Amino acid sequence: MPTSTADSARAERGWVRRDAAPRTADSLGAALAHEIRNPLTALIHSLTLLQSRLRPTDSEAELMDVVVDEARRLARMVDGVLQVSRPARDRAPVALEEVTTALVGLLGHREGGRDTAGVAVSAEADLPRVTGEPDRLRQLLWNLLRNAVEAAGPGGRVDVRLRSLREGEREGVLVEVSDSGPGIPPERRERVFDAFETTKPRGTGLGLAIAREVAETHGGRIELADSRLGGARVALWLPQG
Repeated sequence: MPTSTADSARAERGWVRRDAAPRTADSLGAALAHEIRNPLTALIHSLTLLQSRLRPTDSEAELMDVVVDEARRLARMVDGVLQVSRPARDRAPVALEEVTTALVGLLGHREGGRDTAGVAVSAEADLPRVTGEPDRLRQLLWNLLRNAVEAAGPGGRVDVRLRSLREGEREGVLVEVSDSGPGIPPERRERVFDAFETTKPRGTGLGLAIAREVAETHGGRIELADSRLGGARVALWLPQG
């Protein structure tokens, strides 16, 4: 315990430094991600250009595919770091059912409709809007939908339900995304929200980590459970204001 004014001042400065350390680390991570992204993008472009111009043997072509796939995975990781570390922006009312429906359509266009043929979206009438950063909430929902579609696989099912739900003194919206995939064992459900923890062979392990970070900075929560479709169910709750 500080015993003098000088000790108190030093202790206070020490607390400031410790509190600032995570922010400094975030800033450094963002700066490194920016520096890495440009040459990495150039590398991917060069490799795909070489693939189209050269006539590699089957084994050489397979090796080039591996390099390109890994470079793209690194690029997704860099994008994930940038998403987490970017400064907060102005908040506005967001209609989650409208954003969800639009994202399902976008997923369908990405693969000619094959990705979303088994996706069903239902929303309670007159849902309240939540107040938040529109871009970050959009990214959060995109991560949840994409994960569910990938987990369900070709011919699988994804069920998205939105309804109002009061938690304590706060009104909010509950978004439940269920899939018919293999599911996630109970002992891994908490770990999958950790950065770089993934259940997919080529996953970055950042999708759910970003989802939890965005949910919590908006005063909400996100949880994993079993789905009635046989796979996983992600429950996202966000407060109205």
